Amino acid sequence: MFALPIYAAGNVTDVAATAAIVQGVNDNVIQTTDNSGDIDRHPATFTGLDGTFTFRITEPDTDVHGLRLRVRGQYYQSLDGTRAADPDGTFQAVYSSSITLSRFSTITLSASNTITALTSARVGDGTLFFTVDPSTTQTTFTLTQGSATFVQELNQRWRFRQSGGILVTSTVSAPPFILAGGQVLDRKGIDGVQPFSTTSVLHDFSARDTGDISFMYRYTYAPYSLDFRSSPPRAAGPQRIHQVIPDIGLTHMFSPYWLGLSRVGLSVSSAPNFSDSNKPVILPILSEEVHFTNERWAFIASAAFSYGSVTPRLGSGPSLTGQASLVGTPYPHGKFRNLMMTVQTVASHAQLQASGSASTNINAAGVSIEGRYPLTKGLGLSAGYDIRLSTIQTSGADLVPFFRQILFVGLSGFLTTDGTIPVLQLLNSPFRPAGG
Repeated sequence: MFALPIYAAGNVTDVAATAAIVQGVNDNVIQTTDNSGDIDRHPATFTGLDGTFTFRITEPDTDVHGLRLRVRGQYYQSLDGTRAADPDGTFQAVYSSSITLSRFSTITLSASNTITALTSARVGDGTLFFTVDPSTTQTTFTLTQGSATFVQELNQRWRFRQSGGILVTSTVSAPPFILAGGQVLDRKGIDGVQPFSTTSVLHDFSARDTGDISFMYRYTYAPYSLDFRSSPPRAAGPQRIHQVIPDIGLTHMFSPYWLGLSRVGLSVSSAPNFSDSNKPVILPILSEEVHFTNERWAFIASAAFSYGSVTPRLGSGPSLTGQASLVGTPYPHGKFRNLMMTVQTVASHAQLQASGSASTNINAAGVSIEGRYPLTKGLGLSAGYDIRLSTIQTSGADLVPFFRQILFVGLSGFLTTDGTIPVLQLLNSPFRPAGG
């Protein structure tokens, strides 16, 4: 989630914080469909406030606890004469803790929560997959996750790892949703619950190579689901999906800077709603992840083919995803040596089962770039650009697209008690459980 260095001895408490006032433009703050079926994108300028806070404690026994918060709010003014969008915002919190239980055992705890309006959500928040909504752009939702991982060293080369957690998604507010037959769906409340548990045995083959065998069980529940084969769509019964994923992994350190993680396995899942068969869905899964870290940059990239829930109410299916994040200083010399930048890119394609002969294809892609340049010891310029595109289409139905760009500049104040804490960085909330 974020860097938590270990100190040799003594309690250490560090704090970093930023506050910024920004002016920007959102070129699709409200999306509407006219009588001919054409989609209209309504732009608006906005004035916003953005703040972050990072707090960490390192104890003498190397236990580390960290908390990171981000709050963002926007006030809009329409650019095309349509009604102005209501003020909105985003709140995110991420907590992590690494605790040594004994000489040979440790436990890691993490929790994260996001509450955001869809119009405020950005790619850098790590929530793109959950903001694909073909029904409206005026939704406020929450994502909450908690997890715990226990590691026991069996000997110098063998370790046992047990982890578990839960992901909960819910809708805080959304416009009335008209269904087939004239029914009105009240979407407020829980959209989905996804608990999971993973058991692993790890073995160190060498100083650079570690392998593991893992077994995950995951259960997905959604109180309702939507069938987009008709327009308007119809509501169906609850989603209840059981899934087991046995897989194997290899972690290889190419150099002190490069690390690779490879996984391959099998997903066995109960059939989703709208399927004409009750047979289990069996598919291979694989993923590749690369990490690079040096004194200037931290880079993570991953690609995966998996089976699971893209968003709980839309159902489950095979998906292909790719993500990358970069944090660092582009130019380490002269007056630009303190320029800080973050970049995050995401792309996903998922195919959800609509019936034995029909499927719903969901595509999403986005890029988020932020930068900060210090003018003085505690004041700087900040700027950012966020672009996202998503489409959803069911066999025989019209394509529903969503395209949006956000551009902003602002004045940022910042402070830090430890220069190793980047005051501008990606939040990287762990919303996706491993193997998903």
